[in-house]
Amino acid sequence: MSSLERVVIPDKTELLGAYSYSYCQNLREVEIGSGMKRIESYAFNDNAALRTMIVHCEEPPAMLLNSLFNIPDSAVLYVPAQSVEKYRKHEVWGKFRRIEAIGR
Repeated sequence: MSSLERVVIPDKTELLGAYSYSYCQNLREVEIGSGMKRIESYAFNDNAALRTMIVHCEEPPAMLLNSLFNIPDSAVLYVPAQSVEKYRKHEVWGKFRRIEAIGR
């Protein structure tokens, strides 16, 4: 268990390793910089408090189905306005029930 509530991953980060932020029971918000290319297995596993994920990448970063395992249905994904449809159609990112443009 972790007291971490918010994490900001810098633009220069391209890879987020397996289990990076798993079991962070207080994690409410994640912001991912524009340079992310790949998110590995269970990177955000079992984060029951997650409410908001902001991804600044125009192209959805590659990830496996289990990268977002057990994320609340109420979590909202915010992405660049021109990329909303790409994220909605993506096999994994599209699992978010709400995908909205950043700034809305």
